[in-house]
Amino acid sequence: MLQGEIEELIAKVKALSHTYRFCSEELFEIGVPVDFLRGTGCILWDIALEIERFYEDVYGKSNER
Repeated sequence: MLQGEIEELIAKVKALSHTYRFCSEELFEIGVPVDFLRGTGCILWDIALEIERFYEDVYGKSNER
């Protein structure tokens, strides 16, 4: 993947994690037990962090183009 594609992927995964976290809060408010919701957004955020770590390992810590 190209540098720009990787950065776009990271941004999309992070945005999706916020969406899931928001949905989890709404579901909790209507009575869905927290045990069913725990970690939904956090898992996606962890995936984004792993992509960032891989990106840094391959391309270095600098995001300079």
